[in-house]
Amino acid sequence: MYQGFSRVLIALQATLLIAAVAAAPGRVENPAPVLTDLSPRTVPANSPARIVEIHGRNFLSTSTASVNGNERKVSYNNAGRLDLTLQPADMAQPGRLTIAVTNPAPGGGTSAVFTLVVQAR
Repeated sequence: MYQGFSRVLIALQATLLIAAVAAAPGRVENPAPVLTDLSPRTVPANSPARIVEIHGRNFLSTSTASVNGNERKVSYNNAGRLDLTLQPADMAQPGRLTIAVTNPAPGGGTSAVFTLVVQAR
């Protein structure tokens, strides 16, 4: 009788160990963001603060954007849209602004840049 109980106990321990390993959380990698469009793509110089919609995929609530390499906070709408507020200083001179999105580690990364044109009035 003791040997039978021993086998059942070992089988139960092995089953619990397999279940524990299967339920253990693995490392989750954040996806790399992909930028597909900006709206608008052009803004007039000397504009007041304005929102630019960033469209793409794999955006997270922890994503950030950069304007000419300077990190900015964004408003998260969903995995395909972020809102970025451009400040008047960003649009003070005609030219081009580079915009990219970054997702944090683990994984994550930075998207390719999109260009927003600041046009002379």
